[in-house]
Amino acid sequence: MGGDRGQTPNPPQRYLRAVSAFHPSAWALARFLRSEGVDAWISSPGSRHAPLVEAFHGCAFPHHAVLLDERAAAHFALGASEAQGKPTVVVCTSGSASLNLAPAVVEAFYRELPLVVLTADRPSAHIDQGQGQSIRQGSIFGDHVVAQYTLEEDDSNAPPAQQQALVARNAARWTAAWTAAHQHRGPVHLNVPLREPLYGYNGAQDTPVIPADLAFPEAFGGVPRNNPPVHHKFSGSHEVDGWNRAWWQAERRAVWVGQMPLAVGRSWNALLQEWLRNDPALVVVAEPLSNLGDGPWVSWEQHLAAGTAEALLPQAIATVGGALVSKRWKNELRAARPWHMHLGATIRIPDVVGNLQAHCPLDPEASSGFLWWKVTPETSLASSATGASGATENGTEWVRRVRKAEEAAQRRITAWEDHCIQDARTAGILTDAAAVALWMRSPNGVQRLSVANSASVRYALRSSAVHRLVWNAEWQANRGTAGIDGSSSTALGAAWADGKPTALLTGELSFFYDANAWFHPHLPNNFVAVVLNNRGGGIFRLIDGPSQTGRLAEDFEAQHTRSVLPWAREMGCKTHTASTVEAWENLLASGVLFSNEQPVVVELITHPEQSEIHWKSLAL
Repeated sequence: MGGDRGQTPNPPQRYLRAVSAFHPSAWALARFLRSEGVDAWISSPGSRHAPLVEAFHGCAFPHHAVLLDERAAAHFALGASEAQGKPTVVVCTSGSASLNLAPAVVEAFYRELPLVVLTADRPSAHIDQGQGQSIRQGSIFGDHVVAQYTLEEDDSNAPPAQQQALVARNAARWTAAWTAAHQHRGPVHLNVPLREPLYGYNGAQDTPVIPADLAFPEAFGGVPRNNPPVHHKFSGSHEVDGWNRAWWQAERRAVWVGQMPLAVGRSWNALLQEWLRNDPALVVVAEPLSNLGDGPWVSWEQHLAAGTAEALLPQAIATVGGALVSKRWKNELRAARPWHMHLGATIRIPDVVGNLQAHCPLDPEASSGFLWWKVTPETSLASSATGASGATENGTEWVRRVRKAEEAAQRRITAWEDHCIQDARTAGILTDAAAVALWMRSPNGVQRLSVANSASVRYALRSSAVHRLVWNAEWQANRGTAGIDGSSSTALGAAWADGKPTALLTGELSFFYDANAWFHPHLPNNFVAVVLNNRGGGIFRLIDGPSQTGRLAEDFEAQHTRSVLPWAREMGCKTHTASTVEAWENLLASGVLFSNEQPVVVELITHPEQSEIHWKSLAL
C-alpha cells in the first residue's frame, strides 16, 4: 500500500524540486472523482495540499466546505456521505494533521460508509530526515480502511511520455481504491506525495488524458488486503434447504435489525413487511437507528429499559444491518444462543450471539419481494412450515406474548417519563429524563434526529415517543465505535449536504469535545442543537463501576461549571436556555427553535444527582 521508504535516496536526488507547479496526478484524480459523481469535498487549512485544492477547484465540484479542525472536517464529510448516500472527499495537509482524520475513518469503517480520504504528503526522500510535518503516513489508518495506496510523485522534469505513464500508474491505484469503496463499503485512503513548488500554476496547461481502455483495478490486483472472511455464502439449494429446516424448527423466530443509513433501512422495509405477512410466528425487533420507517417493529431498547427483555429472546434469529451496540442485549442473546443467520451484502458480519451459522448476502433493492426461504422452487412457506410440528401455533403464541410485553413496556416507560417530568416540575428543576421526554414528545418538525453517544442516545432510544412521533424521521448517530468524537460535526455535515431540518441531541461534554464543528461559515440555518448540560459526564453516573471507585468527580465525570452558550453565540448561533420544566415547555411551545434564520443552540441545565435518581428508577 504505501511506497517503500526503507531506502535512502542518493544525495543529489534527496531534495529534488519540480520545475513546474503543475501536478498532473492531482488534476487527473480530481477529474476522475468528479466524473464518478462525487460533488462534495471538505478540506482544512494547510499548505502541502495546495495542488489538490487547486485541482478540485479547477474541476468545478459543486459543494466545498473548509473546516479549521481536521477531526471535525472528517466527521463533517462523514455526515455528508451518509446524507447523500455516496462518497464525500476529505482533503488535508501532511504530517500530524492526517492523524486527526482517524476517528471519522474508523467510524466510517465500522458503519460501512463511503469516504475518500486524501492526505497530502512530503516527498518520500524527506521522510525521517527531520523535515517539519513529515511522518510515515502511507498506512496511518491500518486495517480501518478497505484500501490504501501511496501515489507516485509527479516529476515535471521527466519527458511527457513518462509523465503520462506515471499518471496512468497512479490512476490504477485510485481506481482500485474507488472500486473497493463500493464493493467493500467503507473508507479508502490515498496518500499523495507532492514536490515543491506547490503554488504558481496558472491553469493554462491541460491535464493529461487517462487511457480509457486501461484496466485499472486489475493493474494492481484489485482490492487490497485484510478483508475478513465471509461466512457461508450461497453455495446451492442444499445449503439453503438446511437453513430452512433450522429456521422453521424454531418456535420463536425473530429478525433483529441494527443501525443502517436511511436509504438502506428504507429498502428493507417492504421486504420485512412481506416476511411478517407470510409468517405469523415472526417478530421484527429494531430501533429507530435502523431507519426502517413505519412498521410493526418491536423496540428492543424499550424492552430492555422496562425489564421485559426476556420476552424477546428467540430460538432462531436473523440479523440485518450493523452490530447491536447494547452490551446488555448482547449478553442476553449470547446466554440464549439462538441459531443465527446474518442477512445482507455486508463485509464485516456481526456475530452478536456467538453462534453464527450462515450468511445470506441478500440485497433487498435487487430482490424485490424476495424471501430468503423461497430461494429454490422446492422450498416454500407451506412445505417448510409443515415439517415443523406445532411451530406456527406455538410461535404465534410467542408473538402474542411479545406484543403484550411491548404494551407493558410502553405503559411503564410513559409512566416513568410522566413521573420524571412531574417530579422535576415540583422541585423547580430540570433533569435529563424530563428534558428528553418533553423534547421527544413535541411536534417539532424534525426530519433528521442526530443523537450523540453516551447518555443522549440512551435517553432518546428508550423514549415513549419513539413509535408515535419519530419512527418515520431519519435517525443518525455515530454508533460504529460509539464514541463522542464528531457528534456535532457529523450532524452538521449531513444537514449541510441535503438541507433537511436537523436536530442534534447531545451532552455538553460531547459539544465541547467537538467545539470546532461550529468554527466555520457553513452552518446550516435549519439546524438546532439541544444540549443537556449536567456539568460533567453524566453517563458515568448511569453505568456500573465509576461511582464505586470513590473518584467519580475527579477521574471520570470531568465536572465543571461552563456553559456552551458563549461559544455558540460567538459562532453565530441563536441561543436559548432553560433550567426548569416550565421554561423548557415554553421554549418548545414558542416555535423559536426552527426559525430557519440561523442555527439554534439550546442549553438545558439539568440536575446531575436527580438525573441519576430518575434514570435508576427505571429497570436497566
